[in-house]
Amino acid sequence: MSTSDPKNYETKLTKLLAEAEISILTKTDTQGGLLHELEPSHCGGKRGLVFERQEKDTIVAVRVEIPETNSVRNSPLNSAEALQLLGALTQSLQSRDAEVKLISDDRGVAAILVSNRLCERQINAALLSKRLNQVQELVKEIEPALSSNGQTLIDNIMNRVRPIVAEITRDVSQETAVIVPTFDERARDLMMKQTQ
Repeated sequence: MSTSDPKNYETKLTKLLAEAEISILTKTDTQGGLLHELEPSHCGGKRGLVFERQEKDTIVAVRVEIPETNSVRNSPLNSAEALQLLGALTQSLQSRDAEVKLISDDRGVAAILVSNRLCERQINAALLSKRLNQVQELVKEIEPALSSNGQTLIDNIMNRVRPIVAEITRDVSQETAVIVPTFDERARDLMMKQTQ
């Protein structure tokens, strides 16, 4: 059931999208919640979605069409190429707090959906806008790689969307551990004083 009548579907999320100045193209009431399709101008011309789930969380997502020239396009979801693409994207995005899904139509794989999940308690207009921007930035990194095929596609995904493994910390304290091999409190206290 799709509607453009906001008074029928006025929710907290609808108000937050308005507060963040993100226009809604359509709203669809689904079995799992309320799906807001955003105006493409908010997502660099792409299809942006915000899904308010009944489980009390919100998913912000951007759909990226796979180019017709890509060999993954129109192949079955369970094909080796599609699964390799999904694996490379999943590995690259998991450290960035993002998820990816392959979207298919009646011909096969058609697009990918890059998403980010927000907990109901933490959501506000600023965070909603920030997360949508983060997903868009990821899409900008992924999209150029989708023009290649085969192993080059996987390599390009891994090179363009590098997983964040660790952050460099500047202030690392150099403390050493002390093992005191006794249950005798007096002996332990004496050993601890001797090590300091």
